[in-house]
Amino acid sequence: MGSLFFLVLPGLSAVVVIKSMDGVLKQSVNKSATELLSLPLDFDLKNRTKSFIDVVVDSIATGIAGCLLIFLVRALDLPSYYISFLIVFLVVVWCLLIFQVRKAYYATFRTNLELETSRNEVPRSPVKKVSVIKGMRQVFRQGSEEQLLFMLDKLMEINDKRFEKDVERLLEHPSLKVRTAAIKNLYFLNPTAMVSNLDGLLYTGYEPLTLATLEYILLHAEKDNRMVFDKYLDDADAALSNAALYCLARESRNNPKLQQAYGLVGRIQDQVDALSLEPSIANRSQLISILKTIGAAGRSELLQLISESLKHTEPEVVEAAIFA
Repeated sequence: MGSLFFLVLPGLSAVVVIKSMDGVLKQSVNKSATELLSLPLDFDLKNRTKSFIDVVVDSIATGIAGCLLIFLVRALDLPSYYISFLIVFLVVVWCLLIFQVRKAYYATFRTNLELETSRNEVPRSPVKKVSVIKGMRQVFRQGSEEQLLFMLDKLMEINDKRFEKDVERLLEHPSLKVRTAAIKNLYFLNPTAMVSNLDGLLYTGYEPLTLATLEYILLHAEKDNRMVFDKYLDDADAALSNAALYCLARESRNNPKLQQAYGLVGRIQDQVDALSLEPSIANRSQLISILKTIGAAGRSELLQLISESLKHTEPEVVEAAIFA
């Protein structure tokens, strides 16, 4: 909008003032409101929503504003102070909408909090007032599995590095789900230093934890990721080798040299050929794993298995094929 003011308004001082006003409003009122729109959403949905608002909505709004200015200034030949009145009016309308969004945000947050507490409601003794930081650390030390998963999910959104040590201690938690959520958080909390004793996380047989740990290792070995693939692609543990193959497929999607170096297509084809035709839970899990790898690789010569799996009798396999 500022550049359009520069084109249509006479007088350098007016241009500087209005461009400054445009920048201030965009970085204060408008930015705060758009952030508020995406705050109550889930982590993945929030990322997609924020990207849509920042790219699509912002571009469309800027275009409409430019057309409106050209129409008012060029077509109607209105003086510059009419534009100022229009801006003030639109800011007032936008502020009213912000207050409505604020109410909806608090209502959504309150509803989510009530639902979370009602799931595991127990008689409570009077609780002393503590800071949010102390409360979160208390949950990380003494919370149940459900409470820990909820708190780790929220920590993914705020990405507060003060909880790094608390999350690191959860890597030894009995729950595999908690350990998986913890290693995913460490991926963002500390991208420069890697924790030790990761073998205990790799050899659990729990695919989400194995995959999250491999992704964490690859983050810290991005300059020498071949060392990771050399070590784990042919590992005797099937869950670990499958996870390594999936990571290779994803890392080499736009890297033909890396695909050729490890024979990605041949490795996936070997897994497809070795897949048993007998319906069993083990084979179903292996089939789903292969479908995910094919989807990550993006190679057209491997699409036949996806097409066949779309007609599978198991809903989980069909869902994996659609995702692939």
